[in-house]
Amino acid sequence: MLKKGVFIILALVVCIAAWLFFAKSGKKDVQNQKEVPLKISKNTDKLNQSLDGTLAIYNALHDGLVRWAPLDSISLLAGRLSQQTAQIPFTEVKADSILIQTAKDFGQNIQDACLAITKDTAITGQRRDFYTATEALYNLLRTVQYDKKIIYHIKCPMAFNGDEEGFWLSDSTKIVNPYFGTKDPTYHSGMIGCGSVEDSIAFVHS
Repeated sequence: MLKKGVFIILALVVCIAAWLFFAKSGKKDVQNQKEVPLKISKNTDKLNQSLDGTLAIYNALHDGLVRWAPLDSISLLAGRLSQQTAQIPFTEVKADSILIQTAKDFGQNIQDACLAITKDTAITGQRRDFYTATEALYNLLRTVQYDKKIIYHIKCPMAFNGDEEGFWLSDSTKIVNPYFGTKDPTYHSGMIGCGSVEDSIAFVHS
């Protein structure tokens, strides 16, 4: 009877100890979750929403080139990208007047490249102008310090004539090459993964 009582007491002690251990661990997990900082942007919501919209249309243009969309479809997307860029509220940029003007100039460069795309009569020309728009957008995002997500600057070393480089932007490190796409007359889809991440716009902060 005494041994049975001892076993019961020991069992109770083990149960209580286990309960305290897991309760403490669970509390620590909750505390750790609360301590995870939120991502806060330095830019205004109005500016971020406009830049997000610009990137969304740019990505659609990229995807159109990847799948060899018809010229008029690419031209339509380029027109939308131009319109979206024209509406970026540069007055919301928190910088001195020189940087704001620099950002505006890059915005105008995007619009000029998009206009050129709408006038192109072949996908080769559209791709060259897409490259021009890419570099202008890349520099624009760096100038305003876009910080909603990381944007990667990706290079294709043989985008033009087999030996001229071209770049594109992506929020993923996955290589989906718009300069060859899925229907290249020579390589078909064999060059879709040709490229490497060369830089990133990484102003994301806590």
